[in-house]
Amino acid sequence: MKNNRYAVLNYILLILALAVTILLLVKGDVGEGDRVRACLWTVIGAVLLQLQYLIHEVGHLVFGLISCFRPVSFTVGFLRLSRTGKKLSFLPHAAVAGACEMYPVGTTHLKTRVIAYTLGGALFNFLFSAAALILYFTLPANEGTLFLAALAPLNLYEGIAELIPAALNSGKTDGCLIKDLLQKEPAAMVTLAVFRAQGHIARGSFSSLPRDILYDVPVIREDEPAFISLLQLRMMKAALGEDAEEALSLANRLSLLSEYLPAFEAGEIASDCASVLWAFGGEFDYIEHIEWAKGSCAHLRAQVLSGDRTLLPKWKKAAKKLPMQGMREWENFFLSRLKDESVCAENK
Repeated sequence: MKNNRYAVLNYILLILALAVTILLLVKGDVGEGDRVRACLWTVIGAVLLQLQYLIHEVGHLVFGLISCFRPVSFTVGFLRLSRTGKKLSFLPHAAVAGACEMYPVGTTHLKTRVIAYTLGGALFNFLFSAAALILYFTLPANEGTLFLAALAPLNLYEGIAELIPAALNSGKTDGCLIKDLLQKEPAAMVTLAVFRAQGHIARGSFSSLPRDILYDVPVIREDEPAFISLLQLRMMKAALGEDAEEALSLANRLSLLSEYLPAFEAGEIASDCASVLWAFGGEFDYIEHIEWAKGSCAHLRAQVLSGDRTLLPKWKKAAKKLPMQGMREWENFFLSRLKDESVCAENK
């Protein structure tokens, strides 16, 4: 769906959801409860805690775990919970309302698993809405059931809005990704290739990662997030294989494309590119956007390679906690390079 048509439909759905929410809060049965307090809880839940987005991302997380995906980070609003680095960090440049970053373990039935993981968010919104309305109509009226019922319209809105196929500036909706996967659209096939590579290095290494997974893919726009992720994996494989020319070429190319990603991801890409330039170019080039990945293992690495050796123990600790074997292999590559550089400096 075109952005303009999606925006109009999105606003219509949001206005309807808000209208029903207000109607419930004003006219809904509260029994012996306090209507003002129920309204306050609803405002806190929907506006401050953004519960509809939280429920959506929890759905992705649950269905992802069921589909043999493993979590990397969980973001709602400006808060990001990560398995590495800082456990909880503030994202001042957050581009989306929520995100659940996961990677697959293995590649068996991968397409079906990706679709299940993608559908999980909207399904949880619908399940929450159904459960909230059932409780409201079956239990004795009180402010608690009114509060839950008042959140149902916004959850229905969130689920429907995500299932409508549309490519937005902040990324594709869940429905768009599913549609593209089913129709084997080029960008979706590249996304699937990225997942396939991640599934391989989850418990394997880059050296055993088949080259055709990264290179035998359709041609798509360079500013597509899936293509940027693919280039990042190509750069990592080239660097770990000591292909300096290819790694440097990809690092320079990626450093220009990182601006098309959300801030945190752009910072991690910039950190990786700068690290490759350090490994094969002889000096650290502090690429713009690195600071946006503050708290990540990539940012710690960038700080150490730029000269702040006091953070070396913290980087080593973060590297050991990385969930994917291929990611640990990537960090150990630079740790080994840094150790070799230190030995050479001592010998001089």
